[in-house]
Amino acid sequence: INPKATWSDGVPITWADFRYNWEAQSGQSRFTDTGGRPFTPVSTLGYSEITSVAPTDDDPDVVTVVFSTLFPDWRTLFSYLVPAHIATKVGFDTGFTDPVDDVVSGGPFLVEAYVPGRSLTLVRNARWWGTPASLSAVTFDFIPRPGVVADSLELGDVGGAYLVPSATLVASLRTLPDVKIDLDAGGTWEELEFNQTNRWLKDPVLRQSIVSAIDRPELIANTVGAYAQGITPLDNRVFLPSEPAYRDTSGGIYDHADVAAATGLLARAGYEISAGALSKGGQRVTLRISASPGALHASEEHNVATAVEALGIKVTLVAGTPAPGSHAYDLAIVDRTASPALAAADSALGDPATVGTSNYSGVDDPSVDALLRAAGTTTDPTARAQLYNEADTDLWHSAESLPLFQLPTLLVYEKKYAGIVDNPSPAGPTWSLANWGVEASS
Repeated sequence: INPKATWSDGVPITWADFRYNWEAQSGQSRFTDTGGRPFTPVSTLGYSEITSVAPTDDDPDVVTVVFSTLFPDWRTLFSYLVPAHIATKVGFDTGFTDPVDDVVSGGPFLVEAYVPGRSLTLVRNARWWGTPASLSAVTFDFIPRPGVVADSLELGDVGGAYLVPSATLVASLRTLPDVKIDLDAGGTWEELEFNQTNRWLKDPVLRQSIVSAIDRPELIANTVGAYAQGITPLDNRVFLPSEPAYRDTSGGIYDHADVAAATGLLARAGYEISAGALSKGGQRVTLRISASPGALHASEEHNVATAVEALGIKVTLVAGTPAPGSHAYDLAIVDRTASPALAAADSALGDPATVGTSNYSGVDDPSVDALLRAAGTTTDPTARAQLYNEADTDLWHSAESLPLFQLPTLLVYEKKYAGIVDNPSPAGPTWSLANWGVEASS
């Protein structure tokens, strides 16, 4: 801890803040929130492996964290700290309701004003011990309708925006002078999931055939490709192309649709196509597809259903957002989000009875579980990435799911601003907020 580090109310940042944040997220019943209530953290990943957090005898500015088992993602912990001296008064779960009075800052900005549903204003933190932020203040306006952004930029009501893009929105923004538009592949991607509690989808041959029938480049061209260039099929379930560990683990066999290969697979496995209908053992193959509401998901559903129906499979669209463990869908289009903690991928890839809390297939692959366990005890980053890529390769072989493409993000701002850079993470462009500034006049 930097010896100069203080919260914006003047209280020093110490090892006690780290200990409190561990206790609140540890999942251990011996630690309680205000009023003796149990803590209810969103996740205990990593924190549940910690046995103690304490100052170091010879240097109180060094915090010693002891783990009960190896946790290779230890660097991702304590990325966000709540101030212990405030949290112990207002509560970890139910406190921090007043962003001006409760949310003291340990960074270059602090909250000056908050109007619910309207705006949030940040100003420089006078007690920030690092390099001062370039801008004295930044106001975030909450705009409920993205369609008004172009007009707001043109009128000078806003200086920039970070949005979910659409063809109409991008077209309107491109008519504006003196603005910069960045359309980038983001940290969230679309994935087609197979619910293997369905009698037909238990068969890997049927899953492989469906994957072979879907033309991902065509799917992209029919959806986000209409307004975002450079979006390509995603060939990994763990790493994004922007990460050094990314590998195309698919083997290249699903780069384009191959309906002939798919029907050949089905025929060799005893399926029959008669009058355009696929059946086996006298039973017609029927599937239900579901996705979260929204125009993009609806378009993806249509494209996937059309591709699957080319195999003679009857596909029914069902309403409702798919959820892991549900029997309300057979095929599901879901959003996946990358995490700096690689172990977070375990919940999507691993045994649903243990770590697979976001495992939509409902099944367990022992070979994948073994690789995930090995990765969980490997501290060498290169070797660990290789284990995850091997696990992903196995998932391609069994066609457990089909990664589709990264969702694009839209960052637009006046050209007079500098230092604004998108980032494929939940932080988005605000990761470099302290570096935002105005271009110097020539």
